[in-house]
Amino acid sequence: MAIVLLVLLLPLLDLYGLIKLGQVIGSLPVLALVIVAAVVGMALAKAQGLRVIDQWRASVSVGAIPEEGLLSGVLILAGGVLLVLPGLLSDVLGLLCLVPPTRRWMARRIQARFQRAVRSGRVRVITTTSSAPAWPRAEGRQDVIEGEFERQPPEQPKLPS
Repeated sequence: MAIVLLVLLLPLLDLYGLIKLGQVIGSLPVLALVIVAAVVGMALAKAQGLRVIDQWRASVSVGAIPEEGLLSGVLILAGGVLLVLPGLLSDVLGLLCLVPPTRRWMARRIQARFQRAVRSGRVRVITTTSSAPAWPRAEGRQDVIEGEFERQPPEQPKLPS
């Protein structure tokens, strides 16, 4: 319900803020501000997104769980979208989603709310019944067979003479 209310009210509040700011500083500076915010927002979202993806890759390559989870990626995407939208309030919210300390704070709050909803039974989580661990490590695994191999070229068929 809060998300629906935010989606409906945010554009109206942004429009109101732009009109009021336009009355104070003029329409051309407001237009320039909106364009600069969109360009800077796209660049910042790209940089933060690539940084998080690089951290995920590095963590997964050593068999560890990434420090910044999928929720950080979603918040970066939301921040980029909010910065591209014209409006002052959406720009502030977008910047908050892209700055790492506030993004981590938001992610912790969202995760805590989700965990409370799961515990209370309002949200049901479906899990798989796999015996394999979520992040298997090579050392100590029983299904790893060590050995050596050598590639050999395929045999050429012999033609009858």
